[in-house]
Amino acid sequence: MNAEQQPVRSDVSTRELVIALLELHVTHHVGSGVMDVLLQLFSRVVPGVHFIPPSVHILRQISETPNHMTFQRHVCSASGCPGHVYESLPDRHTWGDNLDQRCPHCGTNRFRVVQMGGRSIVEPTFPFHYIGAEAALGELFTNPTFCKERGQKRDVGPGSNGSSMYKGEAMAHLRKECPEIKRKDHSTLELMVDWFQPFKTSYSIGVVGGRVSDVEARNHGKSYGTVIFSIIPGPSQPGTMTPYLRPLVSELSDLAMNGMDVLQPELSSQPFRWHPVCWALLADSPARSKCANLVGLARNGACAWCSFEGVYISNTDRLGGAVRFFGYDTGVPQTLRFNSERMLVGDERLEVSERVWRDRGRRVATAYATAAESGRHSDLKQAQLLEKRLGSKGENIFSHLPFVRLKDFFLVPVAHAMLYGVVKHFVAAIFLKQGAHPTISNSINEPLLMRVLMERLSNRPKAQVFDRAEVNEERLFSEY
Repeated sequence: MNAEQQPVRSDVSTRELVIALLELHVTHHVGSGVMDVLLQLFSRVVPGVHFIPPSVHILRQISETPNHMTFQRHVCSASGCPGHVYESLPDRHTWGDNLDQRCPHCGTNRFRVVQMGGRSIVEPTFPFHYIGAEAALGELFTNPTFCKERGQKRDVGPGSNGSSMYKGEAMAHLRKECPEIKRKDHSTLELMVDWFQPFKTSYSIGVVGGRVSDVEARNHGKSYGTVIFSIIPGPSQPGTMTPYLRPLVSELSDLAMNGMDVLQPELSSQPFRWHPVCWALLADSPARSKCANLVGLARNGACAWCSFEGVYISNTDRLGGAVRFFGYDTGVPQTLRFNSERMLVGDERLEVSERVWRDRGRRVATAYATAAESGRHSDLKQAQLLEKRLGSKGENIFSHLPFVRLKDFFLVPVAHAMLYGVVKHFVAAIFLKQGAHPTISNSINEPLLMRVLMERLSNRPKAQVFDRAEVNEERLFSEY
Protein backbone atom coordinates (compact mmCIF):
# COMPACT_ATOMS: atom_id res chain seq x y z
CA MET A 1 0.00 0.00 0.00
CA ASN A 2 2.91 2.36 0.65
CA ALA A 3 4.56 1.61 -2.68
CA GLU A 4 5.02 4.64 -4.92
CA GLN A 5 2.77 4.83 -7.97
CA GLN A 6 4.57 4.58 -11.29
CA PRO A 7 4.25 7.68 -13.49
CA VAL A 8 2.16 7.10 -16.60
CA ARG A 9 3.02 8.90 -19.81
CA SER A 10 0.23 9.79 -22.23
CA ASP A 11 -0.02 11.37 -25.66
CA VAL A 12 -3.33 13.02 -24.76
CA SER A 13 -3.26 16.75 -25.46
CA THR A 14 -4.74 19.42 -23.22
CA ARG A 15 -7.55 19.96 -25.74
CA GLU A 16 -8.47 16.25 -25.71
CA LEU A 17 -8.34 16.19 -21.92
CA VAL A 18 -10.64 19.20 -21.64
CA ILE A 19 -13.12 17.71 -24.13
CA ALA A 20 -13.13 14.39 -22.25
CA LEU A 21 -13.81 16.16 -18.94
CA LEU A 22 -16.62 18.22 -20.48
CA GLU A 23 -18.19 15.06 -21.93
CA LEU A 24 -18.04 13.47 -18.48
CA HIS A 25 -19.67 16.58 -17.01
CA VAL A 26 -22.51 16.71 -19.56
CA THR A 27 -23.12 13.08 -20.52
CA HIS A 28 -23.38 11.76 -16.97
CA HIS A 29 -25.13 14.88 -15.61
CA VAL A 30 -22.40 15.42 -13.01
CA GLY A 31 -23.12 18.53 -10.94
CA SER A 32 -20.60 21.35 -10.77
CA GLY A 33 -19.89 20.70 -7.08
CA VAL A 34 -19.19 17.00 -7.67
CA MET A 35 -17.17 17.85 -10.76
CA ASP A 36 -14.97 20.25 -8.78
CA VAL A 37 -14.24 17.47 -6.29
CA LEU A 38 -13.33 15.07 -9.12
CA LEU A 39 -11.03 17.63 -10.71
CA GLN A 40 -9.25 18.21 -7.41
CA LEU A 41 -8.92 14.44 -6.97
CA PHE A 42 -7.43 14.05 -10.45
CA SER A 43 -5.09 16.97 -9.79
CA ARG A 44 -3.73 15.35 -6.60
CA VAL A 45 -3.49 11.80 -8.00
CA VAL A 46 -1.89 12.48 -11.39
CA PRO A 47 1.90 12.64 -10.86
CA GLY A 48 4.25 15.29 -12.14
CA VAL A 49 3.34 18.36 -14.14
CA HIS A 50 -0.17 18.23 -15.62
CA PHE A 51 -2.78 20.54 -17.07
CA ILE A 52 -5.89 19.39 -15.21
CA PRO A 53 -8.03 22.48 -14.42
CA PRO A 54 -8.83 22.90 -10.71
CA SER A 55 -12.54 23.72 -11.21
CA VAL A 56 -15.40 23.61 -13.70
CA HIS A 57 -15.18 27.39 -14.05
CA ILE A 58 -11.55 27.21 -15.18
CA LEU A 59 -12.40 24.20 -17.36
CA ARG A 60 -14.98 26.22 -19.28
CA GLN A 61 -12.60 29.15 -19.64
CA ILE A 62 -9.90 26.89 -21.09
CA SER A 63 -12.35 25.34 -23.58
CA GLU A 64 -13.77 28.79 -24.43
CA THR A 65 -17.28 27.45 -23.86
CA PRO A 66 -19.65 30.44 -24.17
CA ASN A 67 -22.15 31.16 -21.45
CA HIS A 68 -25.79 30.75 -22.43
CA MET A 69 -26.29 34.46 -21.79
CA THR A 70 -24.08 35.11 -24.81
CA PHE A 71 -26.91 33.96 -27.07
CA GLN A 72 -29.80 35.64 -25.26
CA ARG A 73 -31.85 38.16 -27.24
CA HIS A 74 -34.84 40.24 -26.16
CA VAL A 75 -38.03 40.79 -28.15
CA CYS A 76 -41.61 41.89 -27.59
CA SER A 77 -44.31 39.38 -28.47
CA ALA A 78 -47.14 40.70 -26.31
CA SER A 79 -50.71 39.94 -27.30
CA GLY A 80 -51.81 42.25 -30.11
CA CYS A 81 -48.27 43.51 -30.74
CA PRO A 82 -46.78 43.07 -34.24
CA GLY A 83 -43.45 42.27 -32.59
CA HIS A 84 -40.21 44.11 -31.92
CA VAL A 85 -36.54 43.06 -31.66
CA TYR A 86 -34.39 45.02 -29.18
CA GLU A 87 -30.75 45.91 -29.64
CA SER A 88 -28.38 43.73 -27.62
CA LEU A 89 -26.91 45.10 -24.39
CA PRO A 90 -23.26 44.56 -23.33
CA ASP A 91 -24.11 42.37 -20.32
CA ARG A 92 -26.82 41.75 -17.75
CA HIS A 93 -25.31 44.31 -15.37
CA THR A 94 -26.71 47.03 -17.64
CA TRP A 95 -30.28 45.72 -17.46
CA GLY A 96 -31.07 47.75 -14.38
CA ASP A 97 -30.12 50.95 -16.21
CA ASN A 98 -32.64 50.22 -18.97
CA LEU A 99 -35.79 49.50 -16.95
CA ASP A 100 -37.57 52.33 -18.75
CA GLN A 101 -37.21 50.74 -22.20
CA ARG A 102 -40.57 49.93 -23.78
CA CYS A 103 -41.80 48.37 -27.00
CA PRO A 104 -42.39 51.15 -29.57
CA HIS A 105 -45.53 49.38 -30.81
CA CYS A 106 -47.44 48.37 -27.68
CA GLY A 107 -45.55 50.00 -24.78
CA THR A 108 -44.74 46.73 -22.99
CA ASN A 109 -41.67 46.93 -20.72
CA ARG A 110 -38.51 45.27 -21.97
CA PHE A 111 -37.59 44.22 -18.42
CA ARG A 112 -39.52 43.29 -15.32
CA VAL A 113 -38.49 43.13 -11.66
CA VAL A 114 -39.31 39.90 -9.81
CA GLN A 115 -38.74 38.93 -6.18
CA MET A 116 -36.60 35.86 -5.68
CA GLY A 117 -35.16 34.75 -2.33
CA GLY A 118 -35.84 38.14 -0.81
CA ARG A 119 -33.97 39.93 -3.59
CA SER A 120 -35.17 41.99 -6.54
CA ILE A 121 -34.08 40.39 -9.81
CA VAL A 122 -34.26 42.14 -13.19
CA GLU A 123 -35.43 39.79 -15.95
CA PRO A 124 -36.30 40.33 -19.63
CA THR A 125 -40.02 40.06 -20.34
CA PHE A 126 -39.65 38.09 -23.59
CA PRO A 127 -36.19 36.49 -23.88
CA PHE A 128 -35.01 33.77 -26.24
CA HIS A 129 -31.69 32.24 -27.21
CA TYR A 130 -30.43 32.82 -30.74
CA ILE A 131 -27.29 30.93 -31.70
CA GLY A 132 -27.05 32.46 -35.16
CA ALA A 133 -27.32 31.02 -38.65
CA GLU A 134 -23.68 31.33 -39.68
CA ALA A 135 -22.35 30.03 -36.36
CA ALA A 136 -24.71 27.04 -36.35
CA LEU A 137 -24.26 26.11 -40.02
CA GLY A 138 -20.49 26.44 -39.78
CA GLU A 139 -20.42 23.62 -37.24
CA LEU A 140 -21.76 21.21 -39.88
CA PHE A 141 -18.46 21.27 -41.75
CA THR A 142 -16.62 19.78 -38.78
CA ASN A 143 -18.29 16.44 -39.60
CA PRO A 144 -16.52 14.48 -42.37
CA THR A 145 -19.68 12.53 -43.29
CA PHE A 146 -21.58 15.74 -43.95
CA CYS A 147 -18.72 17.16 -46.02
CA LYS A 148 -18.63 13.99 -48.10
CA GLU A 149 -22.39 13.81 -48.75
CA ARG A 150 -23.21 17.50 -49.17
CA GLY A 151 -24.00 18.37 -52.75
CA GLN A 152 -23.77 14.75 -53.91
CA LYS A 153 -27.40 13.67 -53.42
CA ARG A 154 -29.58 16.20 -55.20
CA ASP A 155 -33.03 15.60 -56.73
CA VAL A 156 -33.16 12.17 -55.11
CA GLY A 157 -36.66 11.18 -54.05
CA PRO A 158 -37.66 8.75 -51.30
CA GLY A 159 -37.81 5.83 -53.75
CA SER A 160 -37.78 4.96 -57.41
CA ASN A 161 -41.60 4.88 -57.49
CA GLY A 162 -42.18 7.59 -54.91
CA SER A 163 -42.89 11.27 -55.19
CA SER A 164 -40.47 13.91 -53.98
CA MET A 165 -40.91 17.54 -53.07
CA TYR A 166 -37.52 18.16 -54.72
CA LYS A 167 -39.21 17.46 -58.07
CA GLY A 168 -42.20 19.72 -57.42
CA GLU A 169 -43.20 23.24 -58.38
CA ALA A 170 -41.45 24.90 -55.45
CA MET A 171 -38.05 23.52 -56.42
CA ALA A 172 -38.68 24.33 -60.08
CA HIS A 173 -39.41 27.92 -59.05
CA LEU A 174 -36.20 28.02 -56.99
CA ARG A 175 -34.10 26.80 -59.94
CA LYS A 176 -35.66 29.44 -62.14
CA GLU A 177 -35.10 32.31 -59.69
CA CYS A 178 -31.69 31.08 -58.52
CA PRO A 179 -29.89 29.15 -61.30
CA GLU A 180 -26.77 29.03 -59.11
CA ILE A 181 -28.52 26.47 -56.88
CA LYS A 182 -27.22 23.78 -59.25
CA ARG A 183 -23.63 24.57 -58.29
CA LYS A 184 -21.82 22.63 -55.59
CA ASP A 185 -21.16 25.78 -53.57
CA HIS A 186 -24.94 26.24 -53.09
CA SER A 187 -27.18 24.09 -50.88
CA THR A 188 -30.89 24.08 -50.14
CA LEU A 189 -31.85 24.57 -46.50
CA GLU A 190 -35.13 23.68 -44.81
CA LEU A 191 -36.25 25.27 -41.55
CA MET A 192 -37.93 23.16 -38.88
CA VAL A 193 -40.14 24.57 -36.12
CA ASP A 194 -41.92 22.76 -33.33
CA TRP A 195 -42.81 22.93 -29.65
CA PHE A 196 -42.25 20.18 -27.12
CA GLN A 197 -43.02 19.65 -23.43
CA PRO A 198 -39.84 18.69 -21.54
CA PHE A 199 -41.30 19.04 -18.04
CA LYS A 200 -45.09 18.76 -18.21
CA THR A 201 -47.86 19.01 -20.77
CA SER A 202 -48.66 22.61 -19.83
CA TYR A 203 -45.07 23.86 -20.37
CA SER A 204 -43.93 24.23 -23.99
CA ILE A 205 -40.51 25.16 -25.35
CA GLY A 206 -40.04 26.15 -28.99
CA VAL A 207 -37.11 25.08 -31.14
CA VAL A 208 -36.19 26.55 -34.52
CA GLY A 209 -33.78 24.35 -36.42
CA GLY A 210 -32.67 23.61 -39.95
CA ARG A 211 -31.35 20.84 -42.11
CA VAL A 212 -29.35 20.83 -45.31
CA SER A 213 -31.32 19.07 -48.06
CA ASP A 214 -28.68 17.96 -50.55
CA VAL A 215 -27.48 14.92 -48.62
CA GLU A 216 -28.65 11.34 -49.00
CA ALA A 217 -32.45 11.21 -48.57
CA ARG A 218 -32.39 8.62 -45.79
CA ASN A 219 -29.99 10.83 -43.81
CA HIS A 220 -32.09 14.01 -43.83
CA GLY A 221 -32.94 13.60 -40.17
CA LYS A 222 -29.43 12.69 -39.01
CA SER A 223 -27.78 14.97 -36.50
CA TYR A 224 -24.72 15.71 -38.65
CA GLY A 225 -26.86 17.58 -41.17
CA THR A 226 -29.17 19.28 -38.67
CA VAL A 227 -28.61 22.41 -36.60
CA ILE A 228 -30.50 24.44 -33.99
CA PHE A 229 -30.79 28.16 -34.63
CA SER A 230 -32.82 29.35 -31.64
CA ILE A 231 -34.65 28.18 -28.53
CA ILE A 232 -37.80 29.92 -27.28
CA PRO A 233 -38.41 29.32 -23.56
CA GLY A 234 -41.86 28.62 -22.15
CA PRO A 235 -44.12 28.22 -20.46
CA SER A 236 -46.35 28.83 -23.50
CA GLN A 237 -46.13 29.62 -27.19
CA PRO A 238 -45.65 33.33 -27.99
CA GLY A 239 -48.43 35.43 -29.43
CA THR A 240 -46.41 36.00 -32.60
CA MET A 241 -43.30 34.32 -33.97
CA THR A 242 -42.28 37.25 -36.17
CA PRO A 243 -39.78 38.92 -33.76
CA TYR A 244 -38.21 35.56 -32.90
CA LEU A 245 -37.69 34.75 -36.58
CA ARG A 246 -36.60 38.20 -37.76
CA PRO A 247 -32.85 37.88 -36.85
CA LEU A 248 -32.71 34.43 -38.45
CA VAL A 249 -34.47 35.50 -41.65
CA SER A 250 -32.20 38.54 -41.95
CA GLU A 251 -29.08 36.42 -41.58
CA LEU A 252 -30.31 33.68 -43.94
CA SER A 253 -31.11 36.30 -46.59
CA ASP A 254 -27.56 37.62 -46.40
CA LEU A 255 -26.05 34.10 -46.51
CA ALA A 256 -28.12 33.15 -49.56
CA MET A 257 -26.90 36.19 -51.48
CA ASN A 258 -23.34 36.64 -50.18
CA GLY A 259 -22.45 33.24 -48.72
CA MET A 260 -20.09 32.31 -45.89
CA ASP A 261 -16.50 31.04 -45.83
CA VAL A 262 -16.26 27.38 -44.81
CA LEU A 263 -13.48 24.80 -44.74
CA GLN A 264 -13.75 21.06 -45.34
CA PRO A 265 -10.58 19.77 -43.65
CA GLU A 266 -11.23 16.16 -44.67
CA LEU A 267 -11.48 17.04 -48.38
CA SER A 268 -9.44 20.18 -48.98
CA SER A 269 -7.22 22.68 -47.23
CA GLN A 270 -8.70 25.56 -49.21
CA PRO A 271 -11.79 27.39 -47.89
CA PHE A 272 -14.67 28.14 -50.25
CA ARG A 273 -17.73 30.38 -50.31
CA TRP A 274 -20.87 28.41 -49.41
CA HIS A 275 -24.42 29.70 -50.05
CA PRO A 276 -27.20 28.04 -48.00
CA VAL A 277 -30.55 28.92 -49.62
CA CYS A 278 -33.64 28.53 -47.45
CA TRP A 279 -36.58 27.34 -49.55
CA ALA A 280 -39.07 25.59 -47.21
CA LEU A 281 -40.32 25.33 -43.64
CA LEU A 282 -41.35 22.00 -42.12
CA ALA A 283 -43.90 22.24 -39.31
CA ASP A 284 -47.24 20.91 -38.17
CA SER A 285 -50.41 22.97 -38.59
CA PRO A 286 -50.22 24.96 -35.31
CA ALA A 287 -46.54 25.79 -35.77
CA ARG A 288 -46.82 26.83 -39.40
CA SER A 289 -49.85 29.01 -38.61
CA LYS A 290 -47.73 30.78 -35.99
CA CYS A 291 -44.72 31.15 -38.28
CA ALA A 292 -46.80 32.43 -41.21
CA ASN A 293 -48.49 34.91 -38.83
CA LEU A 294 -51.94 33.58 -39.70
CA VAL A 295 -55.06 33.28 -37.58
CA GLY A 296 -54.78 30.28 -35.26
CA LEU A 297 -55.75 26.65 -35.64
CA ALA A 298 -59.47 25.82 -35.68
CA ARG A 299 -60.69 23.58 -32.87
CA ASN A 300 -63.93 22.33 -34.43
CA GLY A 301 -65.44 22.03 -37.86
CA ALA A 302 -62.25 22.53 -39.84
CA CYS A 303 -59.47 20.29 -41.05
CA ALA A 304 -55.77 21.10 -40.88
CA TRP A 305 -55.79 22.45 -44.44
CA CYS A 306 -58.56 25.00 -44.07
CA SER A 307 -57.26 26.12 -40.68
CA PHE A 308 -54.10 27.21 -42.49
CA GLU A 309 -55.67 28.51 -45.70
CA GLY A 310 -58.75 30.01 -44.10
CA VAL A 311 -60.27 33.07 -42.52
CA TYR A 312 -61.77 33.58 -39.09
CA ILE A 313 -65.53 34.14 -38.90
CA SER A 314 -67.70 34.65 -35.86
CA ASN A 315 -70.30 32.22 -34.58
CA THR A 316 -72.38 31.28 -37.62
CA ASP A 317 -75.33 28.90 -37.61
CA ARG A 318 -74.40 28.05 -34.03
CA LEU A 319 -71.31 26.20 -35.27
CA GLY A 320 -68.88 28.23 -33.19
CA GLY A 321 -66.17 30.60 -34.32
CA ALA A 322 -63.54 28.85 -36.40
CA VAL A 323 -61.25 29.24 -39.35
CA ARG A 324 -63.12 28.31 -42.54
CA PHE A 325 -62.40 28.05 -46.22
CA PHE A 326 -61.77 31.22 -48.19
CA GLY A 327 -64.58 30.12 -50.49
CA TYR A 328 -67.29 29.98 -47.81
CA ASP A 329 -69.26 32.99 -46.62
CA THR A 330 -70.90 30.94 -43.86
CA GLY A 331 -69.54 28.15 -41.74
CA VAL A 332 -70.03 24.66 -43.14
CA PRO A 333 -69.55 21.76 -40.71
CA GLN A 334 -67.07 19.05 -41.63
CA THR A 335 -69.80 16.38 -41.81
CA LEU A 336 -71.81 18.30 -44.41
CA ARG A 337 -68.93 18.82 -46.83
CA PHE A 338 -67.38 15.41 -46.28
CA ASN A 339 -69.43 13.71 -49.04
CA SER A 340 -69.06 16.60 -51.45
CA GLU A 341 -66.30 17.57 -53.80
CA ARG A 342 -66.24 20.95 -52.09
CA MET A 343 -63.92 19.33 -49.56
CA LEU A 344 -61.31 18.80 -52.27
CA VAL A 345 -60.16 22.40 -52.57
CA GLY A 346 -56.65 23.47 -53.50
CA ASP A 347 -54.75 26.68 -54.07
CA GLU A 348 -55.66 26.73 -57.76
CA ARG A 349 -59.41 26.52 -57.14
CA LEU A 350 -59.28 29.17 -54.43
CA GLU A 351 -56.93 31.28 -56.56
CA VAL A 352 -54.66 31.89 -53.58
CA SER A 353 -51.87 33.49 -55.55
CA GLU A 354 -48.41 34.53 -54.47
CA ARG A 355 -49.61 38.13 -54.54
CA VAL A 356 -52.38 37.28 -52.06
CA TRP A 357 -49.89 35.53 -49.79
CA ARG A 358 -47.70 38.63 -49.64
CA ASP A 359 -50.32 41.37 -49.74
CA ARG A 360 -52.68 40.18 -47.01
CA GLY A 361 -50.03 40.36 -44.31
CA ARG A 362 -48.86 43.78 -45.44
CA ARG A 363 -52.43 45.09 -45.50
CA VAL A 364 -53.07 43.99 -41.92
CA ALA A 365 -49.71 45.36 -40.73
CA THR A 366 -50.43 48.71 -42.41
CA ALA A 367 -53.89 48.86 -40.84
CA TYR A 368 -52.51 48.28 -37.34
CA ALA A 369 -49.74 50.84 -37.91
CA THR A 370 -52.33 53.40 -38.99
CA ALA A 371 -54.43 52.68 -35.91
CA ALA A 372 -51.41 53.06 -33.62
CA GLU A 373 -50.45 56.37 -35.23
CA SER A 374 -53.94 57.88 -35.13
CA GLY A 375 -54.92 56.49 -31.74
CA ARG A 376 -58.55 56.21 -32.86
CA HIS A 377 -60.57 53.25 -31.64
CA SER A 378 -62.42 53.08 -34.96
CA ASP A 379 -59.14 52.50 -36.85
CA LEU A 380 -58.18 49.75 -34.41
CA LYS A 381 -61.57 48.11 -34.90
CA GLN A 382 -61.14 48.22 -38.67
CA ALA A 383 -57.70 46.61 -38.36
CA GLN A 384 -59.10 43.82 -36.18
CA LEU A 385 -61.92 43.17 -38.66
CA LEU A 386 -59.41 43.11 -41.53
CA GLU A 387 -57.31 40.58 -39.60
CA LYS A 388 -60.28 38.22 -39.28
CA ARG A 389 -61.39 38.72 -42.87
CA LEU A 390 -57.95 38.06 -44.38
CA GLY A 391 -56.92 35.43 -41.85
CA SER A 392 -53.58 37.13 -41.21
CA LYS A 393 -52.20 38.81 -38.09
CA GLY A 394 -49.61 40.85 -39.94
CA GLU A 395 -46.51 40.66 -42.09
CA ASN A 396 -45.24 37.25 -43.15
CA ILE A 397 -41.59 37.47 -42.14
CA PHE A 398 -40.52 34.89 -44.75
CA SER A 399 -41.49 37.28 -47.54
CA HIS A 400 -38.04 38.87 -46.95
CA LEU A 401 -36.22 35.69 -48.00
CA PRO A 402 -34.88 35.74 -51.56
CA PHE A 403 -36.10 33.22 -54.18
CA VAL A 404 -39.02 32.09 -51.96
CA ARG A 405 -42.56 31.38 -53.17
CA LEU A 406 -44.72 31.62 -50.05
CA LYS A 407 -47.62 29.53 -51.34
CA ASP A 408 -45.26 26.52 -51.48
CA PHE A 409 -42.99 27.47 -48.58
CA PHE A 410 -44.89 25.86 -45.69
CA LEU A 411 -44.70 22.07 -45.83
CA VAL A 412 -46.23 19.46 -43.54
CA PRO A 413 -44.16 16.36 -42.72
CA VAL A 414 -46.08 13.18 -43.52
CA ALA A 415 -45.60 11.88 -39.98
CA HIS A 416 -47.29 14.99 -38.60
CA ALA A 417 -50.15 14.59 -41.06
CA MET A 418 -50.69 11.02 -39.88
CA LEU A 419 -50.53 11.94 -36.21
CA TYR A 420 -53.05 14.72 -36.61
CA GLY A 421 -55.53 12.60 -38.56
CA VAL A 422 -55.13 14.34 -41.90
CA VAL A 423 -54.46 11.10 -43.78
CA LYS A 424 -58.01 9.90 -43.12
CA HIS A 425 -59.22 12.61 -45.49
CA PHE A 426 -56.89 11.32 -48.23
CA VAL A 427 -58.16 7.77 -47.69
CA ALA A 428 -61.77 8.91 -47.75
CA ALA A 429 -61.15 10.85 -50.95
CA ILE A 430 -59.68 7.76 -52.61
CA PHE A 431 -62.81 5.79 -51.82
CA LEU A 432 -65.05 8.67 -52.86
CA LYS A 433 -63.37 8.91 -56.26
CA GLN A 434 -64.08 5.21 -56.80
CA GLY A 435 -67.73 5.64 -55.85
CA ALA A 436 -67.52 4.05 -52.41
CA HIS A 437 -68.96 5.64 -49.31
CA PRO A 438 -66.48 6.67 -46.58
CA THR A 439 -68.39 4.51 -44.10
CA ILE A 440 -67.25 1.46 -46.09
CA SER A 441 -64.96 0.60 -43.18
CA ASN A 442 -68.03 -0.26 -41.11
CA SER A 443 -69.47 -2.71 -43.63
CA ILE A 444 -66.46 -4.83 -44.58
CA ASN A 445 -63.81 -6.57 -42.56
CA GLU A 446 -60.45 -4.94 -42.00
CA PRO A 447 -58.29 -7.30 -44.15
CA LEU A 448 -60.54 -6.70 -47.16
CA LEU A 449 -60.48 -2.95 -46.53
CA MET A 450 -56.69 -2.97 -46.42
CA ARG A 451 -56.49 -5.02 -49.64
CA VAL A 452 -58.83 -2.66 -51.50
CA LEU A 453 -57.01 0.35 -50.12
CA MET A 454 -53.59 -0.96 -51.15
CA GLU A 455 -54.84 -1.74 -54.66
CA ARG A 456 -56.13 1.80 -55.10
CA LEU A 457 -53.03 3.33 -53.55
CA SER A 458 -50.79 1.34 -55.91
CA ASN A 459 -51.65 3.76 -58.71
CA ARG A 460 -51.12 6.88 -56.60
CA PRO A 461 -47.88 8.80 -55.99
CA LYS A 462 -46.47 7.40 -52.77
CA ALA A 463 -44.71 9.23 -49.97
CA GLN A 464 -42.39 7.01 -47.95
CA VAL A 465 -43.06 8.11 -44.39
CA PHE A 466 -40.15 6.30 -42.87
CA ASP A 467 -37.75 7.70 -45.45
CA ARG A 468 -38.47 11.10 -43.92
CA ALA A 469 -40.02 12.43 -47.13
CA GLU A 470 -42.21 15.47 -46.79
CA VAL A 471 -45.19 16.43 -48.92
CA ASN A 472 -47.13 19.59 -49.38
CA GLU A 473 -50.44 18.93 -47.66
CA GLU A 474 -52.26 21.48 -49.81
CA ARG A 475 -51.08 19.73 -52.98
CA LEU A 476 -52.43 16.42 -51.73
CA PHE A 477 -55.80 17.94 -51.00
CA SER A 478 -55.78 19.57 -54.42
CA GLU A 479 -55.01 16.26 -56.14
CA TYR A 480 -57.29 14.00 -54.19
